[in-house]
Amino acid sequence: MIKPNILIVEDEKKVAGEIKETLESYNYNVTAIVTTGEAAIKKVKKNKIDLVLMDIVLASPMKGTEAADKIWSEFKIPIIFLTGYFNVHLLEEAKISKPLGYLLKPFNDRELYAAIEIALYKREIEEKRRHFCSLLNIEKNINHVINRTNNSKKLIERVTRVFTSAPEFSGASLILFNKMHNINESVNEGIDDETQQKIIEMFSKEINHKYPRKLSNKKNNNITNIHHEGITVQSVKLNGRKFIIIKLINRTCECGILSLLCENYELQADDMQLLKSIANDIIISQKNISLNIKKKEIFRALVESEKRYHEVIEDATDIIFITDLCGNFTYVNKAWITNSGFTEKEILGLNYLEFILPNHKDTVKKFYEEQYMSKQNSAYLEYPFKTKDGRIKWFGQVSNLIFNNNNVSGFHLIARDITDRKKMEEVLKHRQNEMTTLLDSIPGFAFLKDNNHKYIIANQLFCDLMGYTKKEIIGKTDYDLLPAKEAEVSINEDIKIIKTGCTICEDKKYLSLEGKSISIDSRKIPLKDEDGNVTSIIGLGFDITVRKAAEEAIKKNSESLEDINLTKDKFFSIISHDLKSPFQGLLGISSILVDEFETFSNEEIKSYIVNLNDSIKNLYNLIENLLNWSRLQRGSISLDKTKIDLYNEVLYVINLLKRNADNKEITIVNEIVEGTFVYSDANVLNSVLQNLISNSIKFTNRNGEIKLSSATKDKNIEVTIADNGIGMTKGLVKNLFKNDAHQSSPGTENESGTGFGLIITKELLEKQGGKITVKSQKSVGTSITFTLPIDGTV
Repeated sequence: MIKPNILIVEDEKKVAGEIKETLESYNYNVTAIVTTGEAAIKKVKKNKIDLVLMDIVLASPMKGTEAADKIWSEFKIPIIFLTGYFNVHLLEEAKISKPLGYLLKPFNDRELYAAIEIALYKREIEEKRRHFCSLLNIEKNINHVINRTNNSKKLIERVTRVFTSAPEFSGASLILFNKMHNINESVNEGIDDETQQKIIEMFSKEINHKYPRKLSNKKNNNITNIHHEGITVQSVKLNGRKFIIIKLINRTCECGILSLLCENYELQADDMQLLKSIANDIIISQKNISLNIKKKEIFRALVESEKRYHEVIEDATDIIFITDLCGNFTYVNKAWITNSGFTEKEILGLNYLEFILPNHKDTVKKFYEEQYMSKQNSAYLEYPFKTKDGRIKWFGQVSNLIFNNNNVSGFHLIARDITDRKKMEEVLKHRQNEMTTLLDSIPGFAFLKDNNHKYIIANQLFCDLMGYTKKEIIGKTDYDLLPAKEAEVSINEDIKIIKTGCTICEDKKYLSLEGKSISIDSRKIPLKDEDGNVTSIIGLGFDITVRKAAEEAIKKNSESLEDINLTKDKFFSIISHDLKSPFQGLLGISSILVDEFETFSNEEIKSYIVNLNDSIKNLYNLIENLLNWSRLQRGSISLDKTKIDLYNEVLYVINLLKRNADNKEITIVNEIVEGTFVYSDANVLNSVLQNLISNSIKFTNRNGEIKLSSATKDKNIEVTIADNGIGMTKGLVKNLFKNDAHQSSPGTENESGTGFGLIITKELLEKQGGKITVKSQKSVGTSITFTLPIDGTV
């Protein structure tokens, strides 16, 4: 059995693959799969196609309806439309190409198979009828010629002309032999003389008056025996062209050869019967078979064909029925009776509207009226039907127009029970409504996507976030709703979830419709079937902007508390670092007075008391400075910046620390230019100088030297304190001003410290617009430079 060749025109690769697999499982041959109407037309031109499955909506300039119209008008190849959309506009366009079927997606395998089988069968019946009617017309015309022609020559000339005037035959020749097997009459039209001679030579030996029905046993690959019953009909290939050769033999041994060139026409059994009848008419004229007998044979063939057609309909699982233009039943098959519960006697003559539910009658009636008015050959409708026992069933039916002499005389309908599908749709719709209600009740953003990245459900909060309505979001992908880069990130997340089956959680930032930045705790969760395959993705998001703000506030408070603790630690370190030395001096003087008071003269005692008084004053000033600095750290004090004589301030601090320098025999040289003024808080400047000079004394070897110098740069004074002490490594210099990396190193004579002196100095300088830098080399010395503004305009 030859497999029907089917062309699939579908731009969704997955859908096309599934259709192909289904067709091949039903023993169809899928010639090709194309995605555009243009490609479909090219395939039809180059290949033998029996049926086209055409998607109406194609991603190409040519619509499916346009391609179908061209294929039907030029090649008369039947079309079955496949579409996921159903509207009047599409049906209006589709009807132009006169499709033999119309399937709405999604459809199951049986629906597709039934539609194809009925379409192929209908096309086969129509082709048979057309060719049969053409042969009937030939037979009628030949009989007319026979009845009106007495001249043998004219007879065969007119007979060949009748054959070549039909579209099935492009050439014909008729050769009549007498009883001696010599050519009596010969006429050919559309067949060259050389081919004619070959036909005569090929079959002349088989025409034997003694054995009229005996066929040659000689094998010939170019000859196929089609029919043998008194008259031999054979298919012959000559020079690559196909001929039907009819050898005419009657009881009186009169014979002849009728040759028909039919390259584009495949004769059927019924056609052979007609050709036999025509051949008999030609060879025996009107001697043995009357016109009435021949007509009875022809009509019997038609009746048999109709009978076979009705047998197929009766045995079909599909519900098939016919109504007149008024909607009255004229025929119902067994499947209709089984599904409705009515008998054939009860139903015939009744109107179909009597079985339609009241609220659907107008819709169904309008459907038939529009199909009739538009002359749309095929249309699809779903409606509820009431059975004899009161049950409600849903039918999905294809309605075809019945034409009689180009006038519509009724409707031919093929339906299926889609009740289970409708119930499932209702369940799904109910579940979808439940899901929508559930998602809308969630105090966050929520949506559901299928595994093709299309939104199925979205709650109102998510729609508000995206700036679209639910209607605008459902059925769309992120590429339709978001900027390209954002959409690509989201789709890649979906692909990862579908591939791995794992949940993705992360915090994301979005810009609300009001222009505010909001933080979202985002989650994408896979939903799986029984086999563990991801079928859809649910997305959840919660606004955590307030929480994030609280976390940031807590973080800042923690940092503030840490700074306060560091300030406290530095304060106590300053007390330990800067008060220890003065107290040691006070203790030394007081110890000398206590231990050697009686040995001192009044002048010596007075000198020690004066030194003691000076030390106490200096210590008081230091404590006052520390208290001012601590208030500065807390923000409870403001700087009192004034114009200060830098030279005198440096001399004051040198005298204050002279005892420490003298103990190590260190020389302090003041190279500050007299008359140099800076704009600073006096207490701050005093504290800075004390810290820096004290550090230089601490890290300078005995008999070392410390120099203080200044220079004007832009609107600032640069003060440099340079020593030839032990110096520092690059790593130590890098960490000098870091709170979390502070360290205290012993001096050249094991003097102790806290390691916070330079940190405090840096802060004091920066509070009033100054800067500090350090240059140092191990075993060479250190140079510290700080800046202060010349006046208050900086």
